[in-house]
Amino acid sequence: MADRSVHFSSLAALLLALSSLAGCGGGTAKVGAGSFNCDDANSRVICLESCNLGCTSTGCARTDIAQNEIIILQFSEDIDPASVTSSSVRFRTAAGNPPVGELFVNGKFVEFVPTLSISGGQTYFGFAPGETYTMTIIGGEEEPAVVRGTSGKPFGRTLTCTLASTNGIVDLNQVPPYATLVRPTPSQVNSAPRTTDILLEFNELIDPTPFLGGTQIPVTFSLRRTRPGIGGAIECDPASQPQTLVGSPNLTFDAARGISVLQFQPAQLLPGNVCVEIGITDGVRDMSGRSAQPDNFSFVTEVVPLEDRTIEEPFDNADFLDRESSAAKWEGGTATFARIGGDGTHGTLQALLEAILVGGVPGCTYLGVIPPVTGKRTFQISTDNTVIPEANTTTGDPISVSDGRFFFDKMVVPGDVRLRFVGNSAPVFTVVGRLDILGEIEVMGQSILAMPLTVTPSGQLGGTGGIFGGSGGQGGDKCSGVFVATQANNGRNGTDARVTGGHAYGSSVSGTGGRGSLVFPANGLNTSLYFGSTTSSPPSYCVSAVAGGSGGGYLVAGQEGRVVSNNHGSPPPLLTAMGPSAPGGNALQLFPYPVIGAQKSSVHFLVGGAGGGGSASNASFCLFSARNWAPGAGGGGGGGAIALRSGGSLRLASTGRILANGGSAANSPGGVAAGQQCAPAGGGSGGSIVLQTGTDDITLVELLGLIDVRGGLGGDFNRSSPTPITPPLGAVVVIDGGNGSPGFVRFEMPGNPTPSQLPGMLPAATTDNVATLGERDEVVACRSNFYSTGEIFGPQYVHYEIHAVVDGVPTVFSDDPAISTTPALPGAPVRALWQAATLDLVTLEPSDIRPWRTSVRSSLTQTGIASDGLNGFRFMLMVDRTFAENITIDKVIVLYRV
Repeated sequence: MADRSVHFSSLAALLLALSSLAGCGGGTAKVGAGSFNCDDANSRVICLESCNLGCTSTGCARTDIAQNEIIILQFSEDIDPASVTSSSVRFRTAAGNPPVGELFVNGKFVEFVPTLSISGGQTYFGFAPGETYTMTIIGGEEEPAVVRGTSGKPFGRTLTCTLASTNGIVDLNQVPPYATLVRPTPSQVNSAPRTTDILLEFNELIDPTPFLGGTQIPVTFSLRRTRPGIGGAIECDPASQPQTLVGSPNLTFDAARGISVLQFQPAQLLPGNVCVEIGITDGVRDMSGRSAQPDNFSFVTEVVPLEDRTIEEPFDNADFLDRESSAAKWEGGTATFARIGGDGTHGTLQALLEAILVGGVPGCTYLGVIPPVTGKRTFQISTDNTVIPEANTTTGDPISVSDGRFFFDKMVVPGDVRLRFVGNSAPVFTVVGRLDILGEIEVMGQSILAMPLTVTPSGQLGGTGGIFGGSGGQGGDKCSGVFVATQANNGRNGTDARVTGGHAYGSSVSGTGGRGSLVFPANGLNTSLYFGSTTSSPPSYCVSAVAGGSGGGYLVAGQEGRVVSNNHGSPPPLLTAMGPSAPGGNALQLFPYPVIGAQKSSVHFLVGGAGGGGSASNASFCLFSARNWAPGAGGGGGGGAIALRSGGSLRLASTGRILANGGSAANSPGGVAAGQQCAPAGGGSGGSIVLQTGTDDITLVELLGLIDVRGGLGGDFNRSSPTPITPPLGAVVVIDGGNGSPGFVRFEMPGNPTPSQLPGMLPAATTDNVATLGERDEVVACRSNFYSTGEIFGPQYVHYEIHAVVDGVPTVFSDDPAISTTPALPGAPVRALWQAATLDLVTLEPSDIRPWRTSVRSSLTQTGIASDGLNGFRFMLMVDRTFAENITIDKVIVLYRV
């Protein structure tokens, strides 16, 4: 306790009340000869009547004290403050160190109040923990440093007590710390001077440690935008994101009042007409460690005259056009929109993939690297129930996709990524701007890699179709040979090709699935099998054979499944032992394209391929002595369907692959057969790939990679019996499953695209595969880059104006009713979204990008970028052609004030 001038305390009553919280404990005290006999009115000295340590003529009853113990001494008359010093009333350790505190005089009372001291980044408070102190009150008429009354009488004789600081820090008031906003004053909170500092008073001493040596203090200071409230009064905008108010905090202590005072000086002049918020967090603690209850204060700075400024986009050039997220041209004073592109409401594909990686997208799964080590990161996306996370969307809400239609502003499939799909709908990706495929997109039908085991009773399942494609037909169940065969013993037909409802040639898909082959002999009895011998020694082999399943049809009919030949070692084939061929799946019709009243091209050509036919149960190569049958094989799945549509660039890199080929059927291993064998099945047809771009800039269209819609291959069977194969005992059987038809690719863009723009297409492109883009999307969008206001702190945004020509009529859209009663919202031919960010004033790089808003201004009924209050913004414009045929934008103006 350093020497200080003694204070007059105005809180004696409070301190006395606090002292009553300290109970009298046991213990001994070293006591001097201080007088407690104050009855002699003629005494030449004053005496100590009492103290909160239980002081008596025999000592202090309580010697164990808290670090923050307030020690109160009551004398027999009012005390002269000048006589109370750290020499006349002192506390010392054996090493001579005082506690941290101050002495106060209030009439007859002398109080020692522990307080705080900060030195070298360390905090010292009251009595040091675990230390022993000697309390000495100097007395005696001859002592120079002695406590005296206002009458001049000295304290009779010196009093000493030994005190041990063993009780830690106690919460004297037994309540959490809380703050009071002192400055600005209550009369200033609705119009505080911009020069004001902020002054908070806490009801007790608080721990200064969190306030030292760091930028994160447990009291926050931030700025929000204001908005017109009820009755026009200015209020804090709750939708405005707080921005940190930079400044210098300074924590001090008022020991006389037992409080802490926090002063915050802003680093610069406060902006006018803003809301300043002070947040008290539970990081504020009193010296006992009790946390404050979180609390908030706010005030609004004074309204100052502001200057109106505008940022105008006249569309003279594309300097501020975000080309990668736009389906529009900015030139010659007009923004014109591409025929297709959509509204980009689902954000970017990259953001969706990142969300899938962390398991945050219902309906989607990250499958890992397939194949391991050298493969690609494979993502599986559901077209039935993918939920786009709210962080990705322009609406700020999660969006469920149940029809396979995705609307991205940008879509890039990285080179190490593969996309796969599950669900009932074909995926249709409509992208506002850049659409790049560097990796792989798979919608191909499943191939069957191996024949079923010959002892399996059920026919092999066919391959699954690619998304929206038909599955391969199941193989026939194994014949018993004892009972007459049933339909279940025949190969099943593959699933027909699939089109969307209302297709102009929808009925033509009937019968496109590959046909399953029929059991032969038709009765499925062992007695009807042909062996060429009626003896079992030497062994003779069955040459009765069923046809393979046929291929799925699409643009052309699938290839038939057939028995190519069979004999007993030498030609000719035994036609009477050859089952009937399975006719290929029918061709469907796509041309001529029915322009009048037709579905959009991207829907008309979105056709899922047909599955290949399964093969029937077969008995080829069973022995005369052991007449057994094998089950049928499953057909390949039909290729799926996908549409990739861009309002801007469309690129398929040389490393990229879009696979919609049909699945192939399994081959029978070549060579010798000495028992019943499975016949092969048919391949699925290819599927469809629709590619569209709204740009007429040929430099933005590159389709160099593989585009595969080939049909799947039918299975091969070419087996012979063990030697000798001389007649009539040996056997050779050749069976073919039918190949699937190729699928179809449709590439459309403005102008006159040519087949040469599809160099990687299999099968090779023809003139049917390319056409001028004719369809139009109802909604098409473009997006700007960020505009800077040039301010450090964001300005006060007022409104927007969008000047457009709608079917030849000049029209203004605005969020300010004084400018226009038609805002650019859903239901209008022009829509707009706005997004604020903090721009680096040197590099113009954005950070702290906020959600998309539907307006610039903010009010009780809408949240605009005025609530964000940042120094930069960008916009997204959309034209809605359901309200007008021809829409162009002449200029966009944003009014703000600084």
